[in-house]
Parts: sequence; C-alpha cells; structure tokens
Amino acid sequence: MKSPRAMCSSRVTRLGTALALAIASSLLSFPAISQTTPAQSLDEIARLAKAEGSLTTYVVFTDNVAQPLIKLFSERYGVRVDYVRLSGGPLTQRYSAELEAGNPAADMVFFNNAEAFLQDGIKKTWLTPIAELGLPALRSGEFPARFARAGGAIVQISPWHILYNTDKLKGADIPKNWQDLLHPRFKGQILIADPAESDSYLDVWALLRDTYGEAFYAGLRAQDIRWSSGVMAAVQALGAGEASIQVPATRFVGQIIAAKGGPVSAILPDPATGIETYMAMTHRAKAKHPNAARLFANFVLTEEGNKAFAAGAGAGTYSVFDTTGLPKTYSSPKLGTVPRKGELRTLLGLKP
Repeated sequence: MKSPRAMCSSRVTRLGTALALAIASSLLSFPAISQTTPAQSLDEIARLAKAEGSLTTYVVFTDNVAQPLIKLFSERYGVRVDYVRLSGGPLTQRYSAELEAGNPAADMVFFNNAEAFLQDGIKKTWLTPIAELGLPALRSGEFPARFARAGGAIVQISPWHILYNTDKLKGADIPKNWQDLLHPRFKGQILIADPAESDSYLDVWALLRDTYGEAFYAGLRAQDIRWSSGVMAAVQALGAGEASIQVPATRFVGQIIAAKGGPVSAILPDPATGIETYMAMTHRAKAKHPNAARLFANFVLTEEGNKAFAAGAGAGTYSVFDTTGLPKTYSSPKLGTVPRKGELRTLLGLKP
C-alpha cells in the first residue's frame, strides 16, 4: 500500500501531465503566426494606409530629393509623409538607439551603403525583410530583382565623380580617370574631403587600393593633397578657384555650385563605385504606421516612383530602372570596408 505522500505525488504528476496535454491541444487549435505579411492588393494596402493617415521616415538625402517624391506620393494616395533628414552616421546612431530601446519613431528609413546594418537589423528583429511585406511591386517582378537585398532594397545609385574647375582645366588637361590625378600638373591642385566626414568615402578609396595597389597612393601623397573638413567646403573652394580638382564627390554637389554660376563640372571615371541608397522597413511589430510605410515603400519600388526619386537628385544619380549611364566596370560597395579605415587613412597620409 502506497503512503499518503506517494499517493499525493502521483496525483500531482497525473494532473501536471493532463495540464500539459491540455495546453498543447489548445495551442494546436490556433493557427501559426506567419512571419510574412499576407499578400494584399495595392487597393487594400492603400485602404489600410489611409486609415493610419501618415508615416515617418528618416532620410539621408536632401530636401530637393525628398519633397518632390513625397508630394507625388501624397497627392496620389492621400497619406502624409513626415521625414527627418540626418547625415549617415547620426541617422544610423539615432535609429539604432531607438530600435534598441524598442520605441522607433521612424516607420522606415533611407540610408547609404547600409547592407551590413540591414543584415544585423534582421538578426535583431529590428527590421522586417522587405520580401516579407507582400509588396505588389516585388510580387509582380516590376522592381529589378538584382537590387533587392536580404533586408531591404537599393533604390538609388550616385556614383563617385571627379569634379574639376572649368576655368583652370580645358581640353586635354581634364582628367579622364583616377590615374590621371598623378600627373605633375595637378601637384598642389587636388582637394580631398577628410574621410572622417563619412564612411561612404572609404568605398572609393578601397576600390582604388584594390585596383591600383599602394603605388597609386604613394603617387597621390606626392601631389601635396589639400585637405578639407567636408565635401561641400571642398567643392566651394574648387568653385572659387582655390584648386583644379576635387575628389571624390557626387555630381549633384558639383551641380549646386554650377547652378550658382561656379565653374565646376564633373567626369565619371572608370573603374567606378558609388553611394547606394537603401530603403529598409522597421519591423512591423514595432512600427507605428506599418501599412502606410508599406504603401510608400511600394511606390518607391515602382518604375514611376523610383524614376521620380532619382530625378529629384538631378543628373549623375541613377534610378535602378535605368542604369545604362553607369560604367560597365561599376561595382557596388563591398562589405568589410569600414574595418579597413585605418589602412586607407594611412595610405592617404592621414592618421589611422
């Protein structure tokens, strides 16, 4: 005969087993939570977006790029877009801090050369992979698949250019490629923005190191480089005739000076790399306006929206729907460039 204690233990075990089976049975009666947003028509997404009324995005591009795109979208769908513009480093820091705290203000984000951040954001469930949002432009194949990434999408390309002063350089004196920068006539005439301003500059310096080797940098250092604290200060100095060349720069910043009458023009050298603008989506469980963000994202991924986006940045910026003007040797920035910062700064003659 079992003792009272043994009988009690047996009853507890049977009750525990029964409870576990009941819980398991109840869980099986509910459908699994899908990690992918159900495919919905554009009209249905628009209806949900209008119910939310607005969205917030962080962007790295300037007002002249943001405002025409937002105006076109808002007029089409009746959804307001609020945006905060920050430069690359501060944007990533702010967005990361908000995600870490579990209270992101931005429903989506546009930032440059961000593939490493996207991969990390997916692992931390900060972001929802764009392929899982059921966006019509992706499902239909309208958006070029080669620009889709694991965490987001490349939505704009701005290759690095060589800017030159048109009063100082004409005809055969205008450089045609990166190696032309080593010509003796450019000694003391080359302005370069300090790479400390943005890690994006490192991509072109890494490309040149990997293409031409350290000898290229020895020749560049011998040119008595004139350093500037930032690209806009450098381009302004170029327009004022303080130097003949400024590198690297997007064609857009040269246009700012040229539009004011400054003698600045640009060439697109070969080989080339550039600034690639990524679009990423705050995880739908954390975003305050997930459907409005989906609608805006889908618009940017359509040919109409994407070309309008690139047009706002002017000549020298490419829609992913038309890259025919890019050099055949154009290559996207490589992962792992930032850890090379010390090496590249040393090659340029700067402190690591």
